[in-house]
Amino acid sequence: AKPLEGRRYHVHENGTLQINNTTEDDAGSYSCWVENAKGKTAVTANLDIRNATKLQVTPKNPRVPRLHALELYCESSC
Repeated sequence: AKPLEGRRYHVHENGTLQINNTTEDDAGSYSCWVENAKGKTAVTANLDIRNATKLQVTPKNPRVPRLHALELYCESSC
């Protein structure tokens, strides 16, 4: 395990880890280590990065007269 470095990572005062602009390289196991007078322990969480689906509809802002037909073209990509 290695400590997190870089501007995209921020550990808040309450212990929350924030990762900005995640990429597939961020996937993996993250551990939080705690040590006090009673000992040392860790908790591990696994992060899975998935591509978001993008949906495009054309035309974007259609206007048609009342009682007329409208066709929309929808396309999705990852």
